Amino acid sequence: MGMAFFRVPAKQDMSGLHVFFLLDCSDPVVGVINSTVDAVNAMLPELRKVTAHYSKMHMKARVLCFSSGASFSAPQAVDIDKFRVTNIFPGGSKCELGKAFDMLYDQLKQITPESGGQPPFLVLISNGHPTDNYKASLERLRELQSFRCARRMAFAIGPNPSRRMLEEFTGLEINVRDIDNLDAIPRAFAPAP
Repeated sequence: MGMAFFRVPAKQDMSGLHVFFLLDCSDPVVGVINSTVDAVNAMLPELRKVTAHYSKMHMKARVLCFSSGASFSAPQAVDIDKFRVTNIFPGGSKCELGKAFDMLYDQLKQITPESGGQPPFLVLISNGHPTDNYKASLERLRELQSFRCARRMAFAIGPNPSRRMLEEFTGLEINVRDIDNLDAIPRAFAPAP
């Protein structure tokens, strides 16, 4: 996989609300990665507007890419006002979602009330065809309170996506969308009218 690997510090500031974008960069979805990145970046201004309604919401975001391996596209989470999806290098014969889940586990276990963390927002963008044993890693994630309390959404990309696998991650069929429905992310945070 031609992406930069960042060594993630063991302890990070996990206060506030963290948004994790888990982005499938494997060969079957290479043709749609650029448009997917553009769609995420186009949605960000609306997400920033939402945070203005919550004076105590300190939102940070980061991208976790996976294909033949997994890595964060930046070494640390970035304030949502400065966040932009960059440094994405698609390609890889495998889709090692389990490795991405293991890296996510290491981050989510640090999100606790004591750390000042709020339940995170997790966004999986994939065709839903992992090539590794993701189920064991997903089961381990489910042991974490921060994962169980997280808002989880999945967006299907590429040819013949497996919505059933994506639903395993979200826990709810309604939280599996097509990639052209990314506006569902800011709507999930919008204050009730």
